[in-house]
Amino acid sequence: MATLAAGVGVGARPRAAPTKTARGVVRAVRRRVPAATQGDDAGGGQGVGAATVARVTSKLEAVLRPVARLNVVDVSGDGRHVTIDAVADAFEGKSKLQRQRMVFAALWDEMKDGGPLHAVDHMQTKTPAEAGL
Repeated sequence: MATLAAGVGVGARPRAAPTKTARGVVRAVRRRVPAATQGDDAGGGQGVGAATVARVTSKLEAVLRPVARLNVVDVSGDGRHVTIDAVADAFEGKSKLQRQRMVFAALWDEMKDGGPLHAVDHMQTKTPAEAGL
């Protein structure tokens, strides 16, 4: 009797574990897909992605008030992945980790339990002095 490796049946090809490169390629391809095919309302109304970005923006504005600059960009087309560029006085005297914790605390309701926001792909947090404003 032939011995079987865990998860591999007789005659089955073992699957290679995903690599960083493979995930990077998948992510890059996903970003090039038009937003209308990724869950946005193609009829011209406010789509799922735009609604998520609007909620994220308003929550961050409330926590970081006054905000010198805030850009929230939907990079996936469906509002699941965003990038955040925030410049606010609230970051003064805080480390990068403390700044990120402030942002994630504001967004927790959007992210928890399979919420509409899955990930923040990139976050840049600066004080007005650091941003040259």
